Amino acid sequence: MKKQSVFLLLSGVILGACTSDAPLKQNAPEDQDTKRKFNFGSLAGEEGVQFGSAAKKNTNQTNLHINIFLWRAALDSLNFAPIAVSDNIGGIITTEWYSPSNPTERFKINARITSKELRADGLSLKLFKQVLKNGTWHDDHNIKQQQDDLELIVLKRARELYIQNKK
Repeated sequence: MKKQSVFLLLSGVILGACTSDAPLKQNAPEDQDTKRKFNFGSLAGEEGVQFGSAAKKNTNQTNLHINIFLWRAALDSLNFAPIAVSDNIGGIITTEWYSPSNPTERFKINARITSKELRADGLSLKLFKQVLKNGTWHDDHNIKQQQDDLELIVLKRARELYIQNKK
């Protein structure tokens, strides 16, 4: 009983020491003139003064962390299937399961853009296929050629968009 009392007393002291009565720092409201001066910005812009090739903006890059041409090409090329997830920040497109014409097979596609540059290795495309057998869907892993063909379609479309943008 004495051990429990000591334990409870020590626990209370330790927990009590974790609190603080120090008031939170609060900023006084600023007047309009102070806000205007603070938010006025820089004469040189956000990136400062840049000379040479650094001053030229790359037209195929945006504030996104992915290549805009690969992103647009993937959306255009995968529009035949219903899109489940479209995350332009992370560069991920996922479709719902889709049955083109044969109700005993269905496809799902995951596309991931991993580069800001227009490069073939900046696109990762994964195709999933399932076949209906005895009322149960089973994975079919013999789709490497279809997956490669679909990836090539996306890459060709990205190249077309890039060429159109340069004109």
